[in-house]
Amino acid sequence: MPAFAGMTAVEEAMFNLADLERAHAIVGRAVPPTAAYAWPLLAERLGTAVVVKHENHTPIGAFKVRGGLVYVDRLKRERPGTAGIISATRGNHGQSLAFAAARYSLPLTIYVPHGNSTGKNRAMKAFGANPVPMQWGEVYLAMKQGTIDGLELPAGTVTSDKFHEITKYYSITRHAYPPGLWMMASARYAALPDDLKKVIDESMLTACAQHRQDEVKQEAEAFALMKAKGVQINEVKDIREFQDRAAPVWKFLEGKVGKEFFDKVVAEAKAAAK
Repeated sequence: MPAFAGMTAVEEAMFNLADLERAHAIVGRAVPPTAAYAWPLLAERLGTAVVVKHENHTPIGAFKVRGGLVYVDRLKRERPGTAGIISATRGNHGQSLAFAAARYSLPLTIYVPHGNSTGKNRAMKAFGANPVPMQWGEVYLAMKQGTIDGLELPAGTVTSDKFHEITKYYSITRHAYPPGLWMMASARYAALPDDLKKVIDESMLTACAQHRQDEVKQEAEAFALMKAKGVQINEVKDIREFQDRAAPVWKFLEGKVGKEFFDKVVAEAKAAAK
């Protein structure tokens, strides 16, 4: 029978030092230590020493790779007859399981919402998973009944859709940073006088900045609510090997949006990361 991987509502004993050392060894065989740098300007701004651990440098570009490796290793040890893995996600959880399952030669099927990001689906396929569309309205019940026990969601959606009431663990990846942007029909915008263009530009910049602040606040409130309900929140870092495996997806996206625009986005992202 296939196993179901991801967040779970099952109560388990707290891990001990031996468990932690075993997990460290499992992860270390596939994921190098995450780089940590002291940033003087951050230290100056905050008035204390600041060391930033760069979790965007793991094999899949997200820290979830560690959970996938430890889970699949344990699965193979405790249930060696497992024929494959089934889970549900919108992206990084599936990439983590695909990366880990491939190392143990286990087939993997991932259920994704209808209309899920084609880029995310391609990334999961690049790591060896088989994404299968699933109606979003079916996911909560499937999680509660144990048909699936893993999925990928932003913190605000976890709490607004009550998933924090039926799950035990939440992993922070920081794998995506969606831009705050505004859009308007170019012909309509071009027809406006300069003074109205200025009003629109300034008001939209203000609105986008406020939206980002609201998102950060919502996330903090969601984390607090999850912790209050007993959800264990984990944060993992290194993503370099995942980035290498995802290279074909970059080419796919470049073909969708055009090389000029794609290169511009990548250059801006690299500049923002410095």
